Amino acid sequence: MVAAVRQTDNHAAMDAAFNLLWPGLGQLHQGRTVAAAYFALEALALVVVFGAWPTARILTGVLIVALTLWSIVDVLAAARRSPTL
Repeated sequence: MVAAVRQTDNHAAMDAAFNLLWPGLGQLHQGRTVAAAYFALEALALVVVFGAWPTARILTGVLIVALTLWSIVDVLAAARRSPTL
């Protein structure tokens, strides 16, 4: 039983690390495709705005960091709710 909990914790940590690469990758690894698409497309939109609108770079940079942290919290919360993910 303890080994299963450690394995789940390792998967949650790996999913969180995936979200550091791109928001939504951890959700995709968990099999949550709708949440993955939401986070990935929102991140893509923010990156486009970051490049296209130079006067809003600070705001969009902060929003990208916030989205990344939110996606990490979401993937860890989902792993806690369902240890079978």
